[in-house]
Amino acid sequence: MERGQGKVPVADPTRLSKAAKDLFEAAVKADPNLGKYGTAFAFEVFAPIGALPIRNYATNIFPGWEKFKGNICAATLRSSQILAGPVAWATAVSWK
Repeated sequence: MERGQGKVPVADPTRLSKAAKDLFEAAVKADPNLGKYGTAFAFEVFAPIGALPIRNYATNIFPGWEKFKGNICAATLRSSQILAGPVAWATAVSWK
């Protein structure tokens, strides 16, 4: 089996799906930026206090972190048509 292709058995898929949906809705309600910008909004919170996990926490210095703020990432991805919907899942992108 190829890496990442395995299946995890789920005892109650309907219940799991509802729990995931409820958790997501609760997270967005607790912080509207999560649904708007995904976790990229955290740059504004963590960068100024040196809490970004740069190079697996080998350093906390990240010059130019301002370019990765949630609103900027979302606008850039949407304008380049990489992302059409809400930013709520991981997407690999290259940034110039």
